[in-house]
Amino acid sequence: GGPSGAASNGGADGGAASNGGEDGGGSHGHFWQDAGLRRNVSILIGSQIMLNVGVSQVVPCLPVLATDMGLGATGIGMLMAAPAIARLALNLPYGRVADTVGRKPLMRWGTLVTALGSVGTGLLMTSGLGPVLASRLLVGAGTAASMTGSSAMMADITDAAPKHRAQIMAIQSFVLSGAWVVGPVLGGVLAETHGVRNSFYAAGLGVGLCSLGYSQLPETLRAAGQAARPSSRTDDISSEMPAAAGSELGAGGGGSERGSESGGGSGTRQYFEELRPLLASRNVQAFSALALASSTG
Repeated sequence: GGPSGAASNGGADGGAASNGGEDGGGSHGHFWQDAGLRRNVSILIGSQIMLNVGVSQVVPCLPVLATDMGLGATGIGMLMAAPAIARLALNLPYGRVADTVGRKPLMRWGTLVTALGSVGTGLLMTSGLGPVLASRLLVGAGTAASMTGSSAMMADITDAAPKHRAQIMAIQSFVLSGAWVVGPVLGGVLAETHGVRNSFYAAGLGVGLCSLGYSQLPETLRAAGQAARPSSRTDDISSEMPAAAGSELGAGGGGSERGSESGGGSGTRQYFEELRPLLASRNVQAFSALALASSTG
């Protein structure tokens, strides 16, 4: 009886070791082995490529546009700073919208607004500084919305598959950095061969394609109406997220659900009160300072 029991225990231990080996293999596997995760990540990053190429390709066109409008260095600075001003003003409110309304509305409408601003810049480039600045502010408002929504969606996707988070984020960073290498070169070539105005039109077209790609993604924000039905939530998310990571999403989704519920019932004052400890964090301050230094350096 003893030896057989030991053998049985040994078999159980062996099974545990086998399971551990499988878990280890999964932790070191590649995310593209999961069809659902691969689809969502590919569409999201592919759409972000179109957005970033479209936004970056107008950078070399702005000095030419300012010269054609009779503006000096100050005018160039105003044209380049206008989108950043809009993003600075709208990023926090958009974050609240992303946590209460959803990620996809911000992503889709944000890219459409960005496309409208790019096309408007080309159309109004002979109408004076005011209309062009308004179009540039529209670009900033749109990119703020789309970037907030897509960043939140990427966080949702990687939360569903935390073992692959580093791989996914590294690929995203690499690809988007490449977009900002290709974009200005492409914009300069288009401006020289087809004119500055057509370069803005092409940027609007590329950003519009980004909106089309975003429309193919599932909404990743937990709906408030599903708060009392965790089982149906698991069933719904299984068709949108990787099946292998469904349990992890279900375990981690409670925090998002609670955050969504509390966010929906609180006002703007409570939102900023909740934000204050985050802004007081030395880590956040350090990363913000580093980002600011790299942006202005």
